[in-house]
This record gives sequence, structure tokens and C-alpha cells, in this order.
Amino acid sequence: MKIRMITTSASPAGVLRSDRVYEVEDKQAKAWIAAGFAALPGEPAAPAVAVAEPKKRAPRPPRRPAAAPVDEGTAEVGPQ
Repeated sequence: MKIRMITTSASPAGVLRSDRVYEVEDKQAKAWIAAGFAALPGEPAAPAVAVAEPKKRAPRPPRRPAAAPVDEGTAEVGPQ
């Protein structure tokens, strides 16, 4: 069966590039057409699948100020 690839397919058997017509086994052709990877020559491609917009995330809380550096020479030490 002749099909027109909608997407590029690569396997150990070879590469089938998009927008080109190939002769493949009927079983494989029907599977690719059903999955939307191929169409019959002369037929329009299957409609593109809608992609959901990413959800908006809550804003990050403001960063806390960094701790003041400790001078080791003047740092308090516990009882000696």
C-alpha cells in the first residue's frame, strides 16, 4: 500500500522521511495511518493534536537576606 509520511520514521530497516510517498506492507500502512504518522497519497494530513497551555505557577516568595558573615577572630566561643 502506498502512504505519504507525515512524520519522519527511522528504524534499522531504514528512514522514511516526511512528505514523501512510500510503498509499505498493508498492515504497517494501516497502523501508521491510524496513529497519525502517515496518510494516503493525495489525502490531507490528520489534524494536528491540540497542546494544552502550561499551568501558571504561583509567584516565588521573596528571598531572605543572606546571613551576615561571621568573623572567626571575634566570634564568641562557649565556656572554656
